[in-house]
Amino acid sequence: MEFANASPSEIPSLKSEYPYLFPAQYPDSVWISKLTDTLQQEIQQEIKKNLTDFNLKEKEIESLFKHIKYYFPSFDLPKVVTIISDVQYENRIVLADTLVLIGIDNYLGSDHKFYAGLPNYVAQNLDKQYLTSDIASAFAKTINQYPRNRTFLSNNLLLN
Repeated sequence: MEFANASPSEIPSLKSEYPYLFPAQYPDSVWISKLTDTLQQEIQQEIKKNLTDFNLKEKEIESLFKHIKYYFPSFDLPKVVTIISDVQYENRIVLADTLVLIGIDNYLGSDHKFYAGLPNYVAQNLDKQYLTSDIASAFAKTINQYPRNRTFLSNNLLLN
């Protein structure tokens, strides 16, 4: 919400604090227009309305990371940053070495109006109850070996 509550004069300080969210090829005018975009403002209002108990989710995420650290001692706890991803449901969670980006607009509830055009099997997973398990899934994908060849035979060979 730092970006949502920022004024245009605060863009440079946000860019220095979160350089991974502000690619250098985009001028400040892009970010300023995003601040005043009515759709972005509506998304921010819906997030405030639907995710009022995010402190509980923070505790769940913290507990998840403690469990991961217990079983994988070399795991470095990443910084968690929530972003508005314009409902990019394919990339709800982005896990990097030191960072977890959560597309928070993907967790407003399966019947939310933003998800009306999505297939039901996708929309049903766009609920805050799945946020922690989505982070766990993103972590599991970093440690489990997945086959490059997605045939049935290659999946069976991986299990043996």
